[in-house]
Order: sequence, then structure tokens, then C-alpha cells
Amino acid sequence: MAWARFRSLVAASLALLGSQCAPGSSVPPEDAPVLPEWPDPLQKIAAKAFSRFGVPTVLPAEVVPDQVLLIDVRTPEEVAVSRIPEARLLVSQDQRDEFLHSNPSQPVVVYCTAGWRSAEFTEELVDVGIPAVNLSGGICAWAAAERPVVDADGNPTRRIHSFNEDFADCVPENFQAVSDD
Repeated sequence: MAWARFRSLVAASLALLGSQCAPGSSVPPEDAPVLPEWPDPLQKIAAKAFSRFGVPTVLPAEVVPDQVLLIDVRTPEEVAVSRIPEARLLVSQDQRDEFLHSNPSQPVVVYCTAGWRSAEFTEELVDVGIPAVNLSGGICAWAAAERPVVDADGNPTRRIHSFNEDFADCVPENFQAVSDD
């Protein structure tokens, strides 16, 4: 039941985003926030979807890992339970600050557990001109889309750290929610 509630919240959010577009169009109105030019393959994705934070958002099914740089901004405790393969971990504020001054060679997709913390970092990246999008729904949505999730040793896992008990409902039913609470 919890996962069904999460899916309905995502559907409601997407409906709200769609209501900001002209009928039959996925293009936001002229007064919507202006995006910088995004390199392929994120151009169309970034142009059509914004999270509630006003940052460009991508759905798990739209991510091609070898064409983007996946960035994980979760805590070391969360990363120890599971992560998206090939993701670069930026678990400390110092690492994030250093990345803000980098010049990544690929578009960036940022994720956390459910998309809240990653939206904040995505906004920071966009503000300094780095092409970045937030992974809508975070690692929970990634797992629900049957995308690969691995443990700290790189082995497939069905466990996700839920950040805290409030986000345990976001973990798909076929995964085990792990929390420090």
C-alpha cells in the first residue's frame, strides 16, 4: 500500500507539471524558468520536466548511465547499504564544493533517496552553469523502475537505506528498507 501511495504522489506531481504546459504540449509556458542549453541526451528531458524545486528533472527510465555522470549525494551510511552502479559519491560538503568548481565532461544526474537533497545540489550546479538534472524519486524510483542497485561491494542488492523512517514508504515493496532510526 505504501508504494501505491508514493506512485499516486508522483502521478499528481506530474499532472501538476503538465498543467503548466499548453494543452497537448510538454513545453512549459514562456514565464517558466529558463534552462541553459543542455547537451544531448538531456536536452529534451530537461526542457519538459521540472521538480517542485524548479530544477530540471529526469525519470529513471530516461537515464543512459554511460552518457551521463551519476552523482550520489547521500550519507556514507546510506551508500554503505546500496547505490546506483557507476555513480560518483559526493558524501561530504567539501566534495560537493570541489565538484561545483569542476568542469564535468558529461551532463550530470544527481540523486539521493527520494529526490529532495539531490534537487538542492542540482540547483547549485545549475546556478554555476553545470548541466545537471535531478533524478526524480531518487534511488527509490530507480529501484522501482527495475534499474540496477548494488551494495558497497558492487553486488546486486534488494536493500535501500530510507534516510529516515519518514522516507521508508518510498522504498519499493520488493526492496527492504534499512534505516538508522
